Amino acid sequence: MDFGDSFNHGEVDPNSQFENTIGAYLMQDCESGDMIRAGSTTTSFGRRLREHLKSSKLKRDSDKKSKLYSSYPHEEASEKGKRGSISVGRWDDIRSYIGIGWEWEKNKEIKDLFEWDSTTMCGLKNNKNPSSIEKKQERMMVYLFELLLSISLEPSKNISSSPGFETFNGSFARPCE
Repeated sequence: MDFGDSFNHGEVDPNSQFENTIGAYLMQDCESGDMIRAGSTTTSFGRRLREHLKSSKLKRDSDKKSKLYSSYPHEEASEKGKRGSISVGRWDDIRSYIGIGWEWEKNKEIKDLFEWDSTTMCGLKNNKNPSSIEKKQERMMVYLFELLLSISLEPSKNISSSPGFETFNGSFARPCE
C-alpha cells in the first residue's frame, strides 16, 4: 500500500507488509469524513490494528471505558457491552491511514535523523521502563509522530482518551546520577 491509502481494521492479513512496519497513523470516520484519532505503534501496524479490532468488540471493562471503542463499537459487541456507550458510529465506519511509517530494518536510519543529546539519553537511561535504549528511542520517535498527527486534528473531533507518551510518563525527567 502507498502512503495515504486507507485500510479497514478487519482486512489486515498477518502476512501483509503491515507486519514489519511501525510509526504513527490516523483514524477517520468515513461517514462524517472527520479525522478522529491519531495513534502509534512499535510492534507493527498489523498487530495494532488487530488489537483495535478485538477491543472494539467491548469484551473487557477497559474497552467499554475507551472513548474510541464506546463511540464506534463493533457489530459483534453485545448490547450489554454497549450499554452506557456514547455510540457515534460503527467500527466498520473507521478507516486508518499510515501517517508516518517505516520498516523495522530502517530504525537506525530514522533514529540517526535525530540528535540524541546527553540530557535526553540520560532521561532514557533513568526511565523505569525496562526496554533497551534503542527501543526507548524508537518509542520516542513514534510518540513524536503521533503527537504531530494529533495536533493536526480538529480538537472537538479528536476522541482519543490516551494522553500519549505512556512509556515515559512519570519518570522521564529524573536527574542523572
